Amino acid sequence: MRKWMSHAIVLTLVSVLLLTSMAGTASAKSEFLKEGTIVGKVSKAQLKGSINGIAITGYTFRDSLWIPVSHLSQYGFDIQANGNSGPIRILRNTSKPVKGMAADKIKKPTSKLTNVHFTQKDVLLGNRKLTTYQIDNSAVIRLNDLALFGEVLWNGQSKTLELKLGNMEYENTLGIWIAGDKAYNRSDKQINEISIKHFFMYRGNLYDVSEVIDTSGKQFADIQGLIDPDSKEKLVDTYIGSTVEYVITSTGDQIDNPYLKQDSDYYKSKTMAEDVLFQLKSVKTYMEAAEKEYYMKLKEELKNNGNRPLKFVTQKITYNRFGSPEVNLSLKNLTEKKVVSFELTITGYDGKGRIVKNSITGESQVKGRAKDFGKYGPGDVIEFTWVMDFYNDMVKANAKLTSVKFSDGTVWRAK
Repeated sequence: MRKWMSHAIVLTLVSVLLLTSMAGTASAKSEFLKEGTIVGKVSKAQLKGSINGIAITGYTFRDSLWIPVSHLSQYGFDIQANGNSGPIRILRNTSKPVKGMAADKIKKPTSKLTNVHFTQKDVLLGNRKLTTYQIDNSAVIRLNDLALFGEVLWNGQSKTLELKLGNMEYENTLGIWIAGDKAYNRSDKQINEISIKHFFMYRGNLYDVSEVIDTSGKQFADIQGLIDPDSKEKLVDTYIGSTVEYVITSTGDQIDNPYLKQDSDYYKSKTMAEDVLFQLKSVKTYMEAAEKEYYMKLKEELKNNGNRPLKFVTQKITYNRFGSPEVNLSLKNLTEKKVVSFELTITGYDGKGRIVKNSITGESQVKGRAKDFGKYGPGDVIEFTWVMDFYNDMVKANAKLTSVKFSDGTVWRAK
């Protein structure tokens, strides 16, 4: 008997999420949360927001005021978006007047519990990745995240958070733009080397690591990103953001990023740490719900399978180079337990539907036992091939499960 194994995805990460670093910011990509997953609701007690005294739509969530990114084009900012897949980039334009949205476009505070959704969309302030959610089909960011362009003031009497803009534009003097896994040189200099600092959470702590990229004068270069020291795979959910440290020109000059400290302080701030913890909670909630749904479907499948713990997914006949038939079976574990072994019988039939007997022993049925196949947990599918020597006329097979042994020592037997 030759055996091959393949495993279905089983949602058993909930406890791992609590103990390790499998968390990410709300602005990070996620391997767990889907676009549009509900992560909360806006607060009943709504704050108000304004920029230079002009009202802007705001939503109160997690003790912060969140504003629509698309509205900022009317408040002294330029918004750059490269299709649905690219990031949204916010740029301050001091020559642009703060006009505000039309009165009928400004959403007034309400007690309606509007849903807050997770989004994979990146919103960048320069190269700084901002924590982002989606509310009322719009990407939203904290009003406080625009504080580097001026001063954020709180008016307790009117419950209004106001941004008073200054003249700072947060200019990208290096001319290096980060977009996903690419770094683009938009400067008038030939750049041979770019150093990028990545920020991430690992085992409950915030860290940073530098990645030096040899660009050799190219206009763009690939960013490898962060590699998990345990799995050796690229970090996704633990990634927080990146910023450029410096560039080396073709003449050997090093030009430092004047905003490195500001970006670093943002990524390592208490607010960002709280965002990470909230995202962890959201992932845990999502995984628990998904796991519950998964096992409910598994129980229904078990019921439809006559409560037999293993389901034959495929049964087919092939022939090896000696002409002997091979029965290829795949079985799915429909229980919530791990399987350590199982037994079955295989009956072969010829082209006329007659039972084929072993030409040497005369046996009309083969008894098989499978074990030592490693992990075989809930929902997993195992595949194996049984060589039917001396059953040369067989063109069809019928396999029946007779017993299954589980890791807890219990045994199921066919009636």
